[in-house]
Amino acid sequence: MVDDEGLGVPQEQPNCAGLSATTTDIAGNPLNLVEGQVYEVAVFQAERHTCQSNYRLTLSGFTQVTSVCAPQCGDGIVTADEQCDEGQEFNGAGYGHCKADCTLGERCGDAVVNGPEACDNGFNQDRYQLSAESCAPGCVAPGFCGDGVVDSQFDEECDATTEMNTGEYNGCTADCKLGPRCGDGEVQGDEQCDDGNRVNNDGCSVACTIEPKVTAK
Repeated sequence: MVDDEGLGVPQEQPNCAGLSATTTDIAGNPLNLVEGQVYEVAVFQAERHTCQSNYRLTLSGFTQVTSVCAPQCGDGIVTADEQCDEGQEFNGAGYGHCKADCTLGERCGDAVVNGPEACDNGFNQDRYQLSAESCAPGCVAPGFCGDGVVDSQFDEECDATTEMNTGEYNGCTADCKLGPRCGDGEVQGDEQCDDGNRVNNDGCSVACTIEPKVTAK
């Protein structure tokens, strides 16, 4: 070893006998070497002569055969010609996994209804069913009029399920709007009156029955 000025100041050398996971470099940092693994050796030379240079490097114990870098389906690493790679344990495991040949398998988003999916239009971003092709994230059915959940953000006023949305008195219509009821301003059903409000003592009670009208004195 030489210092930055090339003066040949000796420095402590690492103990290279019996390399292992506990072997450290000259600064004491662990190299974490594992027997049987392949490691790269990087050599840096600083040229200090202005007219000529003599340099020799001798290494031993290294593989002299030119290595070949090629993708390996099943190693868990997605390379340029692979669509996916979950490793040999999961490649080909079925729905939601990569195929054995490292191509995409059946999954939510492939625009085909398969596995546990209720729907799959390829995008699956619909929060509410506006057409027969609508589908929510996760390939589950989006909310819709008739699911028994009032989706007020999509203008539903009520929702008593498809079977119950029949438009009967005090019920819900098929388009999830409030059906005939006391207070809608229209006399219907058993109502005696309906003044469109929910206030007593004005001639029509909150139960839509005729009552005396109270006036302030």
